[in-house]
Amino acid sequence: MNLPEGSALTYFLPQEAWHASVTHNGQDDSVMVSASYDGGGAVWEFSVVCRRFDGGSSALQLRIFGDSWDVLNQMPEFFDALRQEKPRSISEVCAILDRAGAVDETERVSPHGGRTMDQERALALRREAENLRRQADALDPPVPAEP
Repeated sequence: MNLPEGSALTYFLPQEAWHASVTHNGQDDSVMVSASYDGGGAVWEFSVVCRRFDGGSSALQLRIFGDSWDVLNQMPEFFDALRQEKPRSISEVCAILDRAGAVDETERVSPHGGRTMDQERALALRREAENLRRQADALDPPVPAEP
């Protein structure tokens, strides 16, 4: 591989991220691949998506952003492995990436104390409800409770 200087080959699995219940809901499984820099940013990015079709069949689809065509010249071994091995699942694509030295950057544990995105949302709603109760209690004159 001929990655841009200072970058590292990384990938991210949206369907395995701690926030997947909210951000990935109903989408096809995929792997996002990039030449990333420490601290953020990427030179290029592409994805391999497992498209699901009616009847239960599926097929892998390569999606490359228009400003990322250089990846074809910088990772010929990866694309050659795809051609030779003909992976049929995202996990098989990840195995090829792992052999190429890619780093899995999927955040599987919440940075918010191990809570899931649904738990984070419930906690935020509880806090908002408590704030509304305090605001209602501070009203003058107080509103009598319904019988």
